[in-house]
Amino acid sequence: MYLSKLQLQNLRCFSDKELEFDQKITLIEGLNGSGKTTIIEALYYLCYLRSFRTNITQDLISFERDSFFIKALLLKNASLEQETLQVGFSPAKRLVKLNNQPIESFKQLVDSYRVVVLTEDDLNIIQGGPEVRRSFIDQYIYLQNPNWSIEMRNYKRVIDNRNALLKSKNFDLEHYQVWTDQVIKRSELVRNKRIMQLQALELEINQILASNFNEEFAIEFAYQQREWQKNMQHKEQIMERTLFGAHLDDYQIKLCSQFSRKFASRGQQKLVAILMKIVQVKLLKQRFNGAILFLLDDFVTDFDEHKITTLFNILHALEVQLVFTAPNLDQKHKNILINYGAKVILV
Repeated sequence: MYLSKLQLQNLRCFSDKELEFDQKITLIEGLNGSGKTTIIEALYYLCYLRSFRTNITQDLISFERDSFFIKALLLKNASLEQETLQVGFSPAKRLVKLNNQPIESFKQLVDSYRVVVLTEDDLNIIQGGPEVRRSFIDQYIYLQNPNWSIEMRNYKRVIDNRNALLKSKNFDLEHYQVWTDQVIKRSELVRNKRIMQLQALELEINQILASNFNEEFAIEFAYQQREWQKNMQHKEQIMERTLFGAHLDDYQIKLCSQFSRKFASRGQQKLVAILMKIVQVKLLKQRFNGAILFLLDDFVTDFDEHKITTLFNILHALEVQLVFTAPNLDQKHKNILINYGAKVILV
């Protein structure tokens, strides 16, 4: 299955825009502010029902409009059979349809269509705080297994209940221990899954580094657990929140046993970030037969010529739909994409 067409109405700078994606690779070119990233944002929104640029969905509505509409046409590779995904949003209501029928669960969206996006902000996986790294690995697991969202909701429910007890004036030690045991138990399940998937990512990334680049380093994910301590109770009651568990865990990204956040160059950090996303797509493709879109928003152009050429070859070998945005892509590198059959869209 692959994306064939995208229709936008009243989405940021587009009052009415239709785009055809009739090739495996699409390069979207245009000046800054022309709407390149908005197209990426729309494709992302169709998968997650949220933007990667803002937490306020209303910000996506065009100026002086009261709603937006996004529609995608998906085609099966070997037939004319098609599916449609569409979202209409206004401040009063959001309507999501699959094949013109309202969806009953969020999972129905990702049964046909899954998206991975790479933007400049993804450097925060390395440079940013623990919540960014947790978000990456949890999204990675979710794309492979959408039921992961149920596990995480159950975990959050336990944390919410325990926090409510810590805030209560009627604190009960017996209930405190019950919820503590629940957090320990569910944290172990979450951690085991995260660690297993990080190990798979680490193996694949190091294989790509060894096979394609002259970099003399290997990547390592070092998981860090925020464990329960017997002396936590008093501090937790003062803070009125749970101070241990998987929701506070982190993992460090190391290069040659050095923390990449402190010791890696910006170029090395960008290479690690894009390889993390590439492997995310590669491993997803092994488990999912629907449409997979890898969206790269002006990320690859900072690399030197050798790295860009190598990365384009790796990306092409993924055999998923690729959508690039680039305001100033070198003609030589543009020609590489065109030789792979890329369609160029000017906005």
